[in-house]
Amino acid sequence: MAPRFALSSAPASEPVTLAEAKAHARIEHSAEDAQISAWITVARVIVEKATNRALVAQTWTATLDRWPPAQALTETHEAADIGWPFTSGFRRIALYPVPVASISSLVVDGVTIEAANYALRGGEIWISGEVADSIAALGGGIVITYSVSSAGDAAALATFKQAIMMLVAHFYENREAVAAIGVYQAIMPVGVDALLMPYRRHFV
Repeated sequence: MAPRFALSSAPASEPVTLAEAKAHARIEHSAEDAQISAWITVARVIVEKATNRALVAQTWTATLDRWPPAQALTETHEAADIGWPFTSGFRRIALYPVPVASISSLVVDGVTIEAANYALRGGEIWISGEVADSIAALGGGIVITYSVSSAGDAAALATFKQAIMMLVAHFYENREAVAAIGVYQAIMPVGVDALLMPYRRHFV
């Protein structure tokens, strides 16, 4: 069963400032500053969803009703130096978005699980089979709370900022939904797709 993801704590700031967005769109008045700020947030979320990456620090939760299928311990996993027993195998859950900085808590059926029973591996949480010992539905569910940080190097972040500013300028010029037929100049900027293409990741 796929996890249900929800934003738990919104970012304290945006990767693009109001001044940067206005300069890009050549907006010289302040009458619509609140609206432009809202567009910056919308544009950032669009870029994050397209790339499966967090552009600013934020907190998320992943909720499941039951555990995913178990995996057996292999020499590869042993070599990873997990640091806790896999006597009953383990279960892995991919998290969104990445990069995941830390796991704040794992709560199973209302009970908080000790951190020694799980580990963060890249964008996944690996849970010991000693805890995740059944695929039966859990009344209280499984809730994972985790923090994500900004993604990519300076060049990647600069690309994401450019995409956000292009989207904000597009929203400023096109206040309603746009159509691809006969309204070529109002289509979502082609440049945004080109900028994000190398960074697109599909969450599985």
